[in-house]
Amino acid sequence: MANKILITTLFIIIISGCATKPDLSLYKKINVPEKYQDGRCIPYETSPYEYYLSAYEKNYWDCVKNRAKNIDYKYTSDDFVGNGWSSSIAGYKDGYMDAETKINDLVKYYGKQKVQKFLRDNIGYDYIKK
Repeated sequence: MANKILITTLFIIIISGCATKPDLSLYKKINVPEKYQDGRCIPYETSPYEYYLSAYEKNYWDCVKNRAKNIDYKYTSDDFVGNGWSSSIAGYKDGYMDAETKINDLVKYYGKQKVQKFLRDNIGYDYIKK
């Protein structure tokens, strides 16, 4: 009987330790798909890598701005549709969706009100107004 209680207690401790609270942060690690990781072929031309990163960053912060204005904002397909090179199009979509995932995870742990205040405080009022 004591062994069953010990095993149950250990199981609960292990399970509860697996779900850790994320930092209240907008930190991100951008994983550029392998097919867009090539550098420049010539010095004055933009590489697929640069196109991807530029589009990713733009749409990541557009999502943050939308959610800072309205934490319940529901994206539409127009929010993450880009044009241009395939690396730009992929970057637009990935950046927006990564920000959505990040914000939704934060809301799950910290609540809508705290996350919205955090978003507003960290990106600045002037940026939100744009």
